[in-house]
Amino acid sequence: MKTLRFSPRIDEFQFILIMVDYNPFSRLLHLDKLSQLSFADQIRIFSGGFAMWDVGMKSVSETVEND
Repeated sequence: MKTLRFSPRIDEFQFILIMVDYNPFSRLLHLDKLSQLSFADQIRIFSGGFAMWDVGMKSVSETVEND
């Protein structure tokens, strides 16, 4: 099990956004603006959940080709 360490230095801090069942068509969260922040390289985004949006769907042949 990993140890969670906190640094007093803000430049070492990691910001984690966990997007659960996030609608990729939503206009409420401007993910493109995150890249303009001075600390953008410290931001990590994880997506998860059971939402079944069309943009996340692949055919069997696409899945086999990518493996």
